[in-house]
Formats: sequence, C-alpha cells, structure tokens
Amino acid sequence: MFLSNFLKSIFKRKKKFWLQFTLGVCLIIFLLLNMISIFISYNLLNPERKQIKGLPENLTFEEVSFHPISEDLELKGWFLPTAESKKRTIIFAHGYGGNRLEKFEVAKSLLDNHFNVFVFDFRNSGESEADKTTIGQYEKRDLLGAINYIQNRFNNRHEIGLIGYSMGAATAAITAAEKPEIKAVVMDSSFADLKPYLKGNLPVWSELPAFPFNWFILNIGTRLFGVSPAEVRPIKAVQDIDSPIFFIHGQKDNQVPVDNVKKLYEYSSNPRDRIWRVPEAGHVEAAEVDLKNYTGKVIEFFETQL
Repeated sequence: MFLSNFLKSIFKRKKKFWLQFTLGVCLIIFLLLNMISIFISYNLLNPERKQIKGLPENLTFEEVSFHPISEDLELKGWFLPTAESKKRTIIFAHGYGGNRLEKFEVAKSLLDNHFNVFVFDFRNSGESEADKTTIGQYEKRDLLGAINYIQNRFNNRHEIGLIGYSMGAATAAITAAEKPEIKAVVMDSSFADLKPYLKGNLPVWSELPAFPFNWFILNIGTRLFGVSPAEVRPIKAVQDIDSPIFFIHGQKDNQVPVDNVKKLYEYSSNPRDRIWRVPEAGHVEAAEVDLKNYTGKVIEFFETQL
C-alpha cells in the first residue's frame, strides 16, 4: 500500500511538472511570436523613406507645404503649372514606400498636355513629417488636404482629377467617394479590400509564413499601433463614386493579384469606367512597359472628363 501511494505521488508530481513545463514552453513560444510580429508590424508601418533626389529640370514648379484634414502634420509637395494654364489639375497619389517623384514621367506628359500637376509626399514619406504609414486609412486625410489646397488656391473654380498607384490608388478611391467634386480617377494597381487582401498576401510584405504570423500581425500588431485595415475598402468606395474611373493593372502583378481589378471594375459598374489589363506589366509597371501608350490613354481619359 505504501509503495502504491508512493508511486502515485511520484506520477502526480511528474504529471504536474510536465504540464507546467508544456504550459511554460507554449507561453514562451506565444511571447516570441508576439515579439516578432510586433517588430514586423512596426517595420511595415514605417517603410524606409525614399529621399527626394534632385528638382524638376526645365520645369516651373512651386514648393508647397500643407496639412492633412484635422491634423497638424506638415506635408510637402510641388505644384507644377502648365505653360498654357487651364482650370484643371491632376493630383498624384504615390504608392507604399514611395514619394512625389513616383511616375514623374507621367506627370511631365500631363503638363505637356495642359494639365496642372500637384505631386506630394504622403505622411511618413519623402520630405513630409513622420507618423506611420497606414496603407490608406490616414493617407486619405493627406489626400483630402491636397484637394483642399488646390480648391483654396483657385477659389473652387477648378476641376480636379486624381491618379494613384497601389496604396495611392486605393487612397484615391476612398477619398473620391467623399469628394463628389472630383471629376475623374485613375487607379493603377489597387487592391480591392485591404483586410482580405492582407490575409491572403501579407507574406509578400512581411516575408514570414502566413501561419502563424498573419494572425498575430493582423490582430495584435494592428491594435497595438492603432490601425484598422478593415476601414480601407476601395471595393466599397468605387460604388459611391459618381465620376468615371480608369482601372489599370498588370497581368503579371505578383504583389496585388490582377483579380483585384476585376472585382473593383465589377463593383463600380459605372458605364463610363474603363479598364486596361497590361499583359507584360508587374506591380505598377504599366507605365514602364509602354510609357507612350500609357500616357496616351491616361491623357485621353482626363481630357474627356476635365
């Protein structure tokens, strides 16, 4: 009897030890995954800045500072008037980790065709003040501030079009949905809906396996840094935009799959919309694949609307 009780006591102690050991290991793994995910989340919200290298050559431009809607951040950009000024301006919205120089050759072509151009750096990009990059959530405030700047500069007697790339395209859509005075929007390489997009494609940006890191980044990292991907829904915004949209996307895009543009075009369902899938282009590469054709299509689209 004594031996039996003794063995039972030892078994219980071992069982308790292994249970505590297992729980401890699980806790360490959980904390480690948490720490890695928080570190990656911070890096994703703070991409390395691309510096503004050089000034526009042989172009008239004006250095501009302005503020986002309801914030005191200082944003920087250039206003470039066309030589034969008309009452119309195209505002550029650059992509994730980019700056005002993104697709500047397209901006030059618009200038040559009598459109004023306004290029600027989103928060946390180029020469604008630091904050965090939110893939459209807060960048919408920046673009609203840029629109307000143009409206105030010309006393609201001005027609405005938007052209955005990737993050900037998504931002252009959710911004235009709130600004019916925007006459036309070009969306190049936009995702359709940020939260579902990240669930399926986050490893492209995090360089970590989807399991288990997606859950930690999307549930803990986002909350910790105060961002909400669920608020960035171009697929909802395009339904609320009355102005025509020109959707552009590369068939070989391995960062934002081309099925995103199909969804956006279908949900918009505006008969004046256009869509162009570029066979040889990757992510935001349509202009590089065929600049002349690209600028021709974009200029013709804006000419018919502004």
